[in-house]
Amino acid sequence: MQAGFAISDITPALGIYLTGYGQPERLAEQVHSPLTATAMVLNEGDTTVAVVSLDWCFVDRELTGYIRKGVSEASGIPEKNI
Repeated sequence: MQAGFAISDITPALGIYLTGYGQPERLAEQVHSPLTATAMVLNEGDTTVAVVSLDWCFVDRELTGYIRKGVSEASGIPEKNI
């Protein structure tokens, strides 16, 4: 089995609305901690799978599908394996 890991900064631009603070009008004025996307890819023979973790409060089914499609197109890993 082979395994690979990667991490990428996905911190949005300042001025974006912040989630989870109980104040819908609160905007990002600084970066306290960068947000990241982390991926683990495993390969065994003809099967490759990827697990992706995002530092986001909410990811719905539509966004999940969009991410799966993009990762699949970039990597060749079937969407069902992401």
